[in-house]
Amino acid sequence: MSPAATPPTGIYSGDVDCSGEATPVSAVDSLKVLRFVAGLPVSQHEPCTDIGEMAEWGWKMGDVGCSGTVNSVDALKILRYTALLPVGLPDGCPRIGVAPLANATRVGDLLGESLVPVVTYMFPQDGDSLAEPPPVLQLCFAVPVNNRDLDKGGDFRFRLITPDDRSVGMRIVFQSDGYGVYIEQSLKGTSYDGEWTFEWRVTDFVTLEPKEGVVTFAVDPGGRAVLEDPPPPCLNPQGIRPGDLNCDGAISAVDSLAALRFVADLPAMIQNEP
Repeated sequence: MSPAATPPTGIYSGDVDCSGEATPVSAVDSLKVLRFVAGLPVSQHEPCTDIGEMAEWGWKMGDVGCSGTVNSVDALKILRYTALLPVGLPDGCPRIGVAPLANATRVGDLLGESLVPVVTYMFPQDGDSLAEPPPVLQLCFAVPVNNRDLDKGGDFRFRLITPDDRSVGMRIVFQSDGYGVYIEQSLKGTSYDGEWTFEWRVTDFVTLEPKEGVVTFAVDPGGRAVLEDPPPPCLNPQGIRPGDLNCDGAISAVDSLAALRFVADLPAMIQNEP
């Protein structure tokens, strides 16, 4: 792997045609990478480094996975990015869709605070008073977190502690898109009044930078009721469910058809804007 280096200001990783529009990285860039792989001509907004040529930031244009070559895997990574799905990248590889600073020398310089996962929703919250122990705890994040299994590169830790300092058994379920996790605890139907503690740790999907915290909440008969229904899934910041390509609020065969039409270079299906 080459030393981490970055595109100049204004160039987004994955923007292989240098469109620089409001949404510079789109499915069009994925298609253009596929056309390059197939040996077909590719149009770009000049001046723009040709796909496959070494760019001034140290990687070949279109090599979004920083593998040293441009292939269909890069096209897939761009397509996953546009569908708001997690994209695995090696250390030192700029995140797709990021416009790095001209003099940045490492991923930390590119992403700043976004290196660390940001919690957008948590239940229970610190200081909550609940009528009974919550059957499910939930965290939502602004960007995908590392949801790999622990034996496959995952790095997370959750611990729920009762008022008498006992650790509670848990079932941990990450969303496939990395935007959320819910934790089912095993003491359902059992009341332990007093102060509970929830310890958590997750890492960023790309950079593996950690974020951890401690939440304390009370269980008291006079506290607010706890819903028994499973919590709804966490949404990404745009409010779009990953895979919902036509933005109709559901993931269905229609989305698969939309993806197939794109790959076949057919006119896009009508979407629910924006």
